[in-house]
Amino acid sequence: MQTINLLPPTHKRTLYRWYRGRLILVAMALFIALFTGGTLFAFPALFLGEVNVRAAEERLALAHQATERAEKTFVTEQSRAAMRKAKLLRAEEGVALTHTEVLKEVISKKSRDIIIGELFYREEAKKPSGIVQTLIVRGESKNRSVLLAFSEALQSLPFVENVELPVEQLAKSSEIPFSITLTYRSAQDQGPEE
Repeated sequence: MQTINLLPPTHKRTLYRWYRGRLILVAMALFIALFTGGTLFAFPALFLGEVNVRAAEERLALAHQATERAEKTFVTEQSRAAMRKAKLLRAEEGVALTHTEVLKEVISKKSRDIIIGELFYREEAKKPSGIVQTLIVRGESKNRSVLLAFSEALQSLPFVENVELPVEQLAKSSEIPFSITLTYRSAQDQGPEE
């Protein structure tokens, strides 16, 4: 079955324009409603995200400050303990040189062909002779002759009692990793030579 439109063409155009205008108006109203609803739902998420970012930044700053405080406290405690030990050694054992002075003397004896990588300090109580202080110097030497010269220079230091350079470390001829052990005593422990 076919429908026949008996409206005059001018009414048809007017009706079509009116229909198209209403369609555009409804589409615009739906678009505005969706945009407004989307904006209303997006703003809280945006603000919540901003609040979360600020809170994370504050937590990070607090963690950084707490870490710095803990590191400062640890370093301060270690420094105080070392100073107390040094004070006790100087007062009770009559140490002629501080650890810093010993390290400066040892470092001053190295040439540019010697690379010092690690320095370890150890002290042991030996009866009846008092406290034996040991400094272990680890590093790398360019060649064997430079390493032997460094060992002899360390032996020539006035406070050094003994220098140990293991023979197996002289097996290589270049790029030699080494570990030299220096033994020294405090001035009071050494006593006058007879």
